[in-house]
Amino acid sequence: MNTTHNRRREKRLSCHGNLSVVVKNSNKGFLGLFQKTGTATWMDFTHLGMAFQTDQRFDPGEQLLLDLLITDTSQVSLCNVVAVVQHATILPNNLYAYGVEFDFQANTEMQSTDMEQGLQNIAAMLEDIIARAPQ
Repeated sequence: MNTTHNRRREKRLSCHGNLSVVVKNSNKGFLGLFQKTGTATWMDFTHLGMAFQTDQRFDPGEQLLLDLLITDTSQVSLCNVVAVVQHATILPNNLYAYGVEFDFQANTEMQSTDMEQGLQNIAAMLEDIIARAPQ
């Protein structure tokens, strides 16, 4: 996959439907025993990255692990998707919005065709959900 693309140039898909994302700081934490995890709300998605909001605070440049799940007429689940925070925005009610880019050079799993296909399947499922949504 060509990682020189800018996510902003790709068609962004608004997120609708049964979606979940678990966000984990890639730092293993104290003695490798504790890891900061939490849930987030999808905002938009491309096969190169996504935007989400959460009550967790991360810094630009921070590496995250994402577990993505989308369920519609079928289900796509991807675990340990490596992403890097590109921008962060403070929202009302102690929430933060993040734009992240998937890091396809992070490890062999991220370089696999299974990961690429899984991210493209999520994008295709979102396109289908949007096409069926009432206008």
